[in-house]
Order: sequence, then structure tokens, then C-alpha cells
Amino acid sequence: MKQIVKTSQGRAALYAIPADALFLIKGGRVKLVNFFEDGSELTLDIRKDGDVVGENSFSNQGLYPVSAICLEETLTCGFNRNQFEQLILKHPNIGLQVIKNLSDRITWAMKALKQTGKIIFEDKRLILTALSL
Repeated sequence: MKQIVKTSQGRAALYAIPADALFLIKGGRVKLVNFFEDGSELTLDIRKDGDVVGENSFSNQGLYPVSAICLEETLTCGFNRNQFEQLILKHPNIGLQVIKNLSDRITWAMKALKQTGKIIFEDKRLILTALSL
């Protein structure tokens, strides 16, 4: 059975829990963050109505790799792997939308990675130039 959860602003929707479900955001916004040992956090993404959270639960075991913090009152609908597969079989357009969203995220991540590599390359060139002076 799918699980519908309403979470208030500032509360964690996912935080160090087993990665065994995927959640469709039906209303509200969620910030995906990575917390570090020193208490700092890195915002990875903001998800909104129609987006999916926890899609990686189908590819690995263990805990969710990031935390999801609600930026406002948020309504999510959770599905385990079998429920989600059944949903896609009944409504293929949902599966296509998830594929599109994942593709968009991969494209964004690749661009960010290229930019990071470019910055690292530029920094190395600056260091080598400074050392040769």
C-alpha cells in the first residue's frame, strides 16, 4: 500500500533511514542536503510538486545518501519498488516523466562536473604559472 505523509516545514522527510521507498511530492518543496561531521550542510537540490525523492532506493541498499528537509508543509506519496513498478505498468506516462527528470538531473550533474573540472584545471595552471615565476 502506498504511504501518504504530510510533513511540516523544517522537518526531515528523509534522514538516515533505510532506502526502501521512492516518494512523489504531491505538494510543497523539499531541500536535499548532505550534512557534514562539523555540522555544516551542502544543499544539493530543491524538489517541488511532481518531482520524485529517493529514486536511488531502487539501485542501492542501505540508507538514503542524502537528507530531505521540507521547506514548507509538504505532502508526499511513498511507494516501495513493487508498488512503483505496478504504478508504471498501469500509467506508463509516469515512468516516462521519471525518466525525463532523471535525464535532466544527469545532464545537470555532468555540466556541474565539467565546470568543476575546468576550475580545478584552471587552478592547477595558475599554481604552475606562479611556481615558474
